[in-house]
Amino acid sequence: MIWFAQEFSAARVTAGSGENTEIGYKLRKRVAVLLSFQFPTIEKEVRELYKERSAFVHGTFFLRIREDIEIKDGLARLPSPPFAFLYGYKERIRYALVAYMSLNKARKSGAVDFKDCSSVLEILERAIIDLDTRAAVRAHTERVLRLM
Repeated sequence: MIWFAQEFSAARVTAGSGENTEIGYKLRKRVAVLLSFQFPTIEKEVRELYKERSAFVHGTFFLRIREDIEIKDGLARLPSPPFAFLYGYKERIRYALVAYMSLNKARKSGAVDFKDCSSVLEILERAIIDLDTRAAVRAHTERVLRLM
């Protein structure tokens, strides 16, 4: 799990640009290459999830909670965090991790379609713009995810 977070860290995903919109864009596109056949609305979902993540990390999440606090009879009723929203993405994250790890294994083993790529991120970048690579990624991940 740690390597996945490192691979998708801001520095790796955007090659040092640090632009939040670029991070979200690249993350959406790469996850879509991996999972759009399984989850057709994954790009939109990743956008929303990344927006919530940013709100939490940068503090606007807590400002929203502060605004939603209800005080009645001297007692504060705190709003509930969006656990159902997050729980809904658990399965997608599990699928993404499995697909990512299997692509890395295929790349390291010298699979014909990915042998000239130095990382999974390079495979995914190429798959965004190259239809043949995208088809190879999809075929590979479909085979693997069918086993789940």
